[in-house]
This record gives sequence, C-alpha cells and structure tokens, in this order.
Amino acid sequence: MLFNILKICMSFITGYLFIKWCPVIELLSISDIIVKLVLNPIQFFASSLAFMSGLIISADLIKKEALLLAAFFHGEYSQEILAIPIHIAGIYFLSTIGIWQTIIFLCSALIYGMLSIDFSESRRAPW
Repeated sequence: MLFNILKICMSFITGYLFIKWCPVIELLSISDIIVKLVLNPIQFFASSLAFMSGLIISADLIKKEALLLAAFFHGEYSQEILAIPIHIAGIYFLSTIGIWQTIIFLCSALIYGMLSIDFSESRRAPW
C-alpha cells in the first residue's frame, strides 16, 4: 500500500514537472514551438524525461488499479483499492494546473496501462 502511495506521489510530481516545463501550450504557432525547442533544448529534454517517467509510473498504477477493480468485482477485497481515489485526486489537481497537458498525460498512460494488462493467466483452465 505504501509503495502505491509513493508511486502516486511520483506520478503527480512528474506530471507537474511535465506541465510546467512543456512549452507547447504557451505558444500558438508551430514555428514558435520549434524556435522555442531549438533555443531551449534543455527544457524540452527535461519535459520529455518527466513525461516518459510519469507515463511509465502512471501506466503501472492504472494497470494495477484495473486488476484490483476486476478482483473487487469478483468478490476479492484488498486495502490497496483505497489508493484509487488518491490517484484520481492527483489527476484532478494536475488538471487544474494544465488541462491539455493532463489530458495528453492521462490518455497516454491509460492506453499504455491498458495495453500492458495480461488477462491470459486468469483465463487458463485450472489443469
């Protein structure tokens, strides 16, 4: 449980850093974006690094939360399911800072997290 809370905190921090360092939303034209990236490559690199690390952490959280919800609906209960509202609250706070970056961050994590779920073990016959 503590490890999941730590992952949620890291996901929030990396999402926040991605939102603060991402220059895309501030600028209106594609040429302004390219000029900003060329003139300030460290900020772009740091933003990309925060995005990728946050994506991996959030995708792992989403994968674990989806499996916990599936187990919950089959009658198995774990206290780790209580971390889901904390993760949702973190996503909400990120959306108050930058809605479009949060949407990109969350959709990417959802897609990557859902693609990494392996249900084959639960579908196998017991013999």
